[in-house]
Amino acid sequence: MTLAVHLRLAPRGLCYPRGMDRETIKQYLDQTEKHLATSDKLVADQKALIALLEERGRDTARSKTTLAHLEEMQRLHVADRDRLLQALRKLGE
Repeated sequence: MTLAVHLRLAPRGLCYPRGMDRETIKQYLDQTEKHLATSDKLVADQKALIALLEERGRDTARSKTTLAHLEEMQRLHVADRDRLLQALRKLGE
């Protein structure tokens, strides 16, 4: 079976393998938590950069666009984590 056949499209374009067991969900959740922690740091760093640029009177347009993209990725990671937690609850955890 190919990976494309094994995966199903989840809401908002995220893919999960069909019929995930508890351990697989926990592995995905662990990975998602790591991505979320990295995302949190990137957002904080980008905000600090924007503040520094503004303090120095520099153009922040591209930095703010980057921040918007980082914040959207952060929202996706949160939604992913929430779906995985819900899947675990459905399995009785």
